[in-house]
Amino acid sequence: MVPAMWPEKAKAVAFSCAERAGFGKAFKLRIISEPETATMHALHASSPHGLEVGDKIVLCDAGGEAPRNGTLCGNTFLNRNFEEFLKNRLSFCPGWGRDTLEEALHRFEAVAKRTFCGNEDDNFHFPVLRIADNAKAGVCRGQFCVTGREMKEIFNPVLQAVHDLVKDQVRTSSKNMKTIFLVGGYVQSPYLRKYLRDHFALGIEALAPVNGWTAVMRGALIKTVREICASGTGALVESRVARRTMGSFGYKRHLTRKCMMIRGSKFWDKFDGIRRITVMEWLIQKGDVIVEGDPVNHALKQIQHETRGPLKSIHTTVYELDSPTGERAPMYYNDSPDIKIYATLSPPLDKIEKTCVPLVRGYDNKSYYRVSYDIRAAFFSAHSEYSLRYDGKNYGTVKVDYA
Repeated sequence: MVPAMWPEKAKAVAFSCAERAGFGKAFKLRIISEPETATMHALHASSPHGLEVGDKIVLCDAGGEAPRNGTLCGNTFLNRNFEEFLKNRLSFCPGWGRDTLEEALHRFEAVAKRTFCGNEDDNFHFPVLRIADNAKAGVCRGQFCVTGREMKEIFNPVLQAVHDLVKDQVRTSSKNMKTIFLVGGYVQSPYLRKYLRDHFALGIEALAPVNGWTAVMRGALIKTVREICASGTGALVESRVARRTMGSFGYKRHLTRKCMMIRGSKFWDKFDGIRRITVMEWLIQKGDVIVEGDPVNHALKQIQHETRGPLKSIHTTVYELDSPTGERAPMYYNDSPDIKIYATLSPPLDKIEKTCVPLVRGYDNKSYYRVSYDIRAAFFSAHSEYSLRYDGKNYGTVKVDYA
């Protein structure tokens, strides 16, 4: 299992480590994303009624750290808010120290976060045994009293940040949003659940499945059993929506005057005897429905002059683009500064017999080696696999070097 936002290079390192550790060959291993496994547990444990085909759900993994966008809304930041509150109220008192702080933090983690539900009439007491009675500070008989109103002031900034992130996801999904699943360690807070339920429109249900704090691990077990055992129960992922646009350079025939204006993209194809332009050929586009394990075919061609000998290696650069869903991907590389190198593919040409690579005559009456091949890309939960297909035969896994 890997976090959703892990870069591909980090996943490749994980595959390599697993292979060296004896888990098996890398191409036989699978990794799955934490949000997907957590969702599987949420669906399995909650059995929500009213969900229909086409309905959308949002998974809120309320864990300890900040999400990728840097918003300070994890469980850790709630603890920091409480710690700052204690320091502001008690650090001037004789007897204050790290031990006192740790005792109060433990009580906050073990009791307050798990029981506070937003009621301003509920007061909480925290042990501060080394501090003498101090009415001004709110200390009496070794206990520090925090009112329900003060608890809300500690919680609310973090809860508002969580709400804003979930709201962004709901807004992106636009329609048919039915359920928000809450998982992760922070979901044990009843105030978080109440806060989200109170701040979303009627018709959107916020559910916290049983054992939500271990949803990632439980969901991974459900997925594994479901795949290897025909009698296994639980949700099954049939397809996913592409999160990015991916493709490589292609070379199309120069036809229009518009192409004349694309500086640096034109070149003369000696083999075919025509003028071509360099364009982007997109393998998948953001928002496309991708069936798990069903390969997407990308036809490519490589030509080399006879004097340079047979082709010994091929390197194909794959580019990625994270554009708004529904926005048409650009035709030319220079049209978007957001197009970035994703990976370099190196198909294993050494496995193809040299006699199978044809020597053909070009428009210029010279001989060329021509390799017309397919890269087949299969997309899974948290990784992708690439294979080489030539002349109707599969030649195995393609080496991938991620940017």
